[in-house]
Amino acid sequence: RGKEGKEGEGKSYTGKNSKGENRENQGGVERGMKSYLFLCEFYACNTLTSFSLFFPDLDFVHTFLLSYQTFTMPEILLSKLIERYNVVRPQEMPYSDYCKMRMSIQVRVINAMRLWVEHGDDFRGNPGLQSSLLNFISLVLYYDWPKLCYTLRSNLMRIKMAQEQPARLQSLHPRPRLRLPTRLGSVISLFDFHPEEIARQMTLVDFKLFSAIKPSELLNQAWCRPKYKHKAKNLLALIERVNSITKWVATAVLSHRTPKERAQRIIVFLKLANYLYKIHNFNTMVAVIGGLYHSTIQRLSFTWSRVEKMDRKMYKTYKTMYEFIVPTDHFRQLRRELEHVDPPCIPYLGLFMADLTLIDHGNPNFTADHLINFTKCRLIYSQVRNLKTYQRQPYNFEEIPALATHLKMFHCLDEDSLTEMSLKAEPRKPQA
Repeated sequence: RGKEGKEGEGKSYTGKNSKGENRENQGGVERGMKSYLFLCEFYACNTLTSFSLFFPDLDFVHTFLLSYQTFTMPEILLSKLIERYNVVRPQEMPYSDYCKMRMSIQVRVINAMRLWVEHGDDFRGNPGLQSSLLNFISLVLYYDWPKLCYTLRSNLMRIKMAQEQPARLQSLHPRPRLRLPTRLGSVISLFDFHPEEIARQMTLVDFKLFSAIKPSELLNQAWCRPKYKHKAKNLLALIERVNSITKWVATAVLSHRTPKERAQRIIVFLKLANYLYKIHNFNTMVAVIGGLYHSTIQRLSFTWSRVEKMDRKMYKTYKTMYEFIVPTDHFRQLRRELEHVDPPCIPYLGLFMADLTLIDHGNPNFTADHLINFTKCRLIYSQVRNLKTYQRQPYNFEEIPALATHLKMFHCLDEDSLTEMSLKAEPRKPQA
């Protein structure tokens, strides 16, 4: 990458001065804004455009494009690239040397824009960014560099057309046969279907949400910070779904009056969790097991004794699956599973959010020299890259529209209602 690339990497830095004060906060808002503008200009205009046209450092490019939104926005990056393109002639520089310098910089800016568009994530669903770049291509690049801008414009138009007609991801696995209810009456309940088919249909709904999550949604802990939550709509939708499934499981169990009926429903959910595990939908599997470990369900001792008598095998499975939802050693059991699993897979998002939170808290955004901490960017890139790997490989299950509709919205009670129903089902034992 040359001298510029090495300077841009930056090592981890504590961000404290001799008095223990945070250097990032010194100088107030004005200094912070100046630092942001300087950093954006430095990286967008110098580091990105320092690459050779034919031998770019793709690892650096991908890391930068995936993590730059931790310190700036796409619109600012584009404006800085355009600013870099319009090279100003330095004083006392001969015109011939200036022409060579301008040509070199402009070619590198176009190359940086091409790599950015090929990366694609920032331009999908952002018509404003698309229009700004298209205007620059039409009004400037088309006349200055008609051949170089052809690929750039073609890739951008392909993204724009894909927005209007979304392309379907192709699965590499054969489609299994549907498992429909043996008795098809006029009214079909969700639980008339086999647990394996319920698991498949739930997974189809989950994967649509999971595959829509953009890398920018995983930056700056956007899912839990009010000022960034608007950037994490898909991630928050999947988190909300997980919470709804957990409460739905508890609601479905407590809606039955007798211990036997509740035990039968618990066994269905245990089978459902087991099938989710087999098809590698760990995110929803954790939600289902979490519902069975809800405090209002755990206290039902008579019901659980029935479960053990009715299906000892599934009761042992229940005990084993508990290890998946216990955050001991940072979800060690789940991490082991993910190390050996082959896509398609929906990983438990809590793992990635926990790791990204640790990276964010343990590494400052800037180095001691007030440059971007690129070591932190690489750590973020490693996490998000793994998540994107799972997003590329879809499930090849046939959708049952009527069942899918039931699995998009769940009837679930609030905590107070669940507690009341649990106490009514099995009242507390009187203290001696």
